[in-house]
Amino acid sequence: MTATAKKALKHLLDIGVTELYHANSVLTACEFLRQGALLSRGTIEALKLRQTSQYTDRLDKHYNIWNDVFVDTVDIHHRGRKANDYGPIMFVLDTEKLMNELSTGVIGFTRYNPSKWGSVKASRRWFADLEAVEEEFDVNDFDHMVVFRHCGGHVSLKNSLKRIVVDAPEEVEGMGVDLFSYALGSLKHAMYLGPKTCTVERRECPAGCGCKATYEADLDRVKMMYRPFLKKA
Repeated sequence: MTATAKKALKHLLDIGVTELYHANSVLTACEFLRQGALLSRGTIEALKLRQTSQYTDRLDKHYNIWNDVFVDTVDIHHRGRKANDYGPIMFVLDTEKLMNELSTGVIGFTRYNPSKWGSVKASRRWFADLEAVEEEFDVNDFDHMVVFRHCGGHVSLKNSLKRIVVDAPEEVEGMGVDLFSYALGSLKHAMYLGPKTCTVERRECPAGCGCKATYEADLDRVKMMYRPFLKKA
């Protein structure tokens, strides 16, 4: 199922989704800021820009969603009290301003994260229509995502970007750096080179959040997600 971008975003506003969220690595986030847009994995590749690999890359190509842009209707880190699998940098977008800004493309709504599509019938991977979205779409279900399709792999941040939130648990054992400061310098420099600036906030984790333990359990992944450059082979 797809609907025009404006119609789908209007529907999200009607059900109370006033913000949309996209999480990624420092490296990829900096490319977004330099280009002034959220870009699909395929678009970044085609433009020969830099991005951090993701565990879903192979599947995105297989299911022909490599050129689509995914966003969430909820802050998964806050709601789930866990680190977001896609990265520690979260873009917060204003749904209404994005609706007024978009002039092309369509939007689809997933029933399941594409990482699970191998065990799901093709007819069950997406919501069939907006009526089904109205009846069954649940912002608390992290599989239910908003997907910008046929938009050139490009979702402008010009007017819609409200703020950026950085995961930065203090004193991650083994890192030796303040993760917020490490990320902030790279993001600010990317904003300086790009068309859009916004505030960058340190995440305030809810009680019981397990992100610090997750980060400390895999320091190599932390370094990959916060590194503002590609590691040489």
